[in-house]
Amino acid sequence: MLRYAISLVVVSIVGMAAFCGGGSASPTPVSDEEFRAAAEAAVTASLLTLNDLPAAWVGTPPEPDEDDPAGDAAFRDALSPACQGYADLFDDSGGDYPGAAFEMESDTFEPENTDGPADDISSDAAAFRAVEDLNAEWDEVVNFVRDCGDEMPEAMRRAFATDPDFDGVELTKLEFRQADAPAIGDRAARWEMEMAFSTQGFEFDATVVSTGIQSGRMIGSVTWTDFGSFDTTLGESLTALVAERLQKANEVLPE
Repeated sequence: MLRYAISLVVVSIVGMAAFCGGGSASPTPVSDEEFRAAAEAAVTASLLTLNDLPAAWVGTPPEPDEDDPAGDAAFRDALSPACQGYADLFDDSGGDYPGAAFEMESDTFEPENTDGPADDISSDAAAFRAVEDLNAEWDEVVNFVRDCGDEMPEAMRRAFATDPDFDGVELTKLEFRQADAPAIGDRAARWEMEMAFSTQGFEFDATVVSTGIQSGRMIGSVTWTDFGSFDTTLGESLTALVAERLQKANEVLPE
């Protein structure tokens, strides 16, 4: 629940707030099966790969989303009645981009042989058959962020506390803020999340920087986690690279 909520809110959902626009036209619409195949190729071509990273970085495949009834309940119960209706948005059964023809996450990349928590960077992408589908799927999410964003930190703290993977870890700080997004793609939006953890007498601070990017019917995001030594120039360069790939993918996406 916690990993999905962080991903959904910070990595991709909030970045959808400004997303709208059209895709490239094709004179002869293809079948759903043909479009999905094209969408899979477009999404795969948009993601970061290990070859994009400096030497001595390694990649770890994304973990599959898992149901977390206790975390979902804790998340929902922490919200006000007006915001509880949005809680189903954070059920991970529909993927990060519900309604997409195809979506995929890249590996998570980090420097090899790092002592302590490692900085990392990852990406995701999705292709929609019609931009209207994208907007309809995400209008409710945008409303949640607008109406209930102030309630998110406490809801996520409570969900975090139910996750057995984080036994013995105390989340002492969790804050969201909007940041200036680079001028990339048709639309881009950036949010940052500051977190602090305490475990076994050690304290760690981390900043998660997430940029959502839209090019026509292609959507993606790049997210890095900075424990204090992340090369932000590298992060910005890779974010721009994904934006370029999304644009190229959209140009060949069939109708």
